[in-house]
Amino acid sequence: MNTLILNADYSPLDIRHFSRVIHRPSFTVVKWYDKTIRDGRGNTYKVPAVVVIKKHVKSIYRPAKFSKRNVYIRDNFTCQYTGRQYNRSELTIDHIVPKSRLRVGFSTYENTVVCHRTVNRRKANKTPEEVGLKLIRPPRTVTVQELLLLKLQQYKCPHWEEYINVKQEKK
Repeated sequence: MNTLILNADYSPLDIRHFSRVIHRPSFTVVKWYDKTIRDGRGNTYKVPAVVVIKKHVKSIYRPAKFSKRNVYIRDNFTCQYTGRQYNRSELTIDHIVPKSRLRVGFSTYENTVVCHRTVNRRKANKTPEEVGLKLIRPPRTVTVQELLLLKLQQYKCPHWEEYINVKQEKK
């Protein structure tokens, strides 16, 4: 079970497994799940659904660390050449300018997009223009906060809705 972590201003900050936040003095629980858990000693505990961190964190506005997982989330598991959404197993990460043509810096947000396997095979070691492909939107670097909001759209937790909607209304 995951717990939504809110910043001190109640904006979404992170999503973590409840075991990472339970009994931590730096968090205040604002909403509980209906379930309880039992530890190895037989003690039962309520499971936190939403917690607030006591000290405000500013670092969520920095660029997110590059990872394939973050590229999939940024592009919403959608092929950036066809515009169709697929299962993760049908997708790959495509380097817009092939790795073989760059000396350094080939795995960056600006040079990678989500792509369907067959399209990526067809593109091979060429640029999109050489194959006659066009990106549906240009790739870009995302912040930690943007990635979090994209991840939150994938979760359907009724305990979190009021906290997610509050942040989206402020935008």
